[in-house]
Amino acid sequence: MASTRPIRAINEPVGLHTQAMDNLRYIRSTMERSASFTAVPGVGGMIMGATALFAAFAAHFANSHKAWLAIWAAEAMLAFSIGMSFAWRKAVRNSEPFLSWPFRRFALAMAPSFVAGVIMTVELERANLHDFTGALWLLLYGAGVASAGAF
Repeated sequence: MASTRPIRAINEPVGLHTQAMDNLRYIRSTMERSASFTAVPGVGGMIMGATALFAAFAAHFANSHKAWLAIWAAEAMLAFSIGMSFAWRKAVRNSEPFLSWPFRRFALAMAPSFVAGVIMTVELERANLHDFTGALWLLLYGAGVASAGAF
């Protein structure tokens, strides 16, 4: 939030410079809060999609469900790393803060779906209900993207 200056006595005039700086702080914070999150460039998204295609191919030929799960867990970590590295590169290139307000809102909107996915995956594995894992991931990913899309 923008900082505010202390309340002054009625007789004490406020300098034009102080008013201008307060206005600039307010405008900057308002614009930052209204900005959209477009941190991952198209090339990063294409690379993440390409690695997912390779993971799908490898997972199709997995010998066991544990191997299938390991392939997709590795792909999730790889895609996350690719997305973060491309977002960081874009932030540096554009001289913008990496952990901007729109990025934090996007991450906070996505986080509950990912946490639920991890918890439910563990529970589905414990109950030997492997057939539901992929569908659960797709549903939770869609819910996360829908909620984060609001930002």
